Amino acid sequence: MAVLQWLKNNLPAKGSRNYLLRGGLWIAAEQTVTTAIGILFGIVLVRTFTQADYGTYKYFFSLFAVLQIFLWNGMNAAVIQAMGRGDINAFSAVVRFRLRWAPLFFFASATISLYYAVRGEYGIAGAFLIVAILHPLSTAFTTYQPYLQGAKKIGLSVFISLTTHITITGAMITTLV
Repeated sequence: MAVLQWLKNNLPAKGSRNYLLRGGLWIAAEQTVTTAIGILFGIVLVRTFTQADYGTYKYFFSLFAVLQIFLWNGMNAAVIQAMGRGDINAFSAVVRFRLRWAPLFFFASATISLYYAVRGEYGIAGAFLIVAILHPLSTAFTTYQPYLQGAKKIGLSVFISLTTHITITGAMITTLV
């Protein structure tokens, strides 16, 4: 409590101070819940998967992380900054930009999927095919989160993010158990 009082007294402007404190608390709460969900999901994975299946899971997500280069995830910071400056057109520009790069991600993921299908590893081939189809669209259209953050609607952004995260993780755990 002493830290909050010190921040209230030493931060420069009242509007900025309140925004920082409220926004920071929302983001800290989101990170805490997301971390707890990740730990829970990790425990479920370790208890459910065999060692070989877990290795395949980790391998898939390692390749998936490399493919994310084509989705320009750093654009979220640009949207937040642009919204902070009052440029409301940044959101639609970033969505269009990401959709222009989506075919490259699709092609790369589909090629990996085809490679594994030819080798007879249909599980990982199917996973890459699903990612090839769904992920570019979901990434482009989740640009609303930085848009909301830049528009100083952090509480709504955190609520939507946590709802989505909990729903997806819950669905994944349900299919595993």
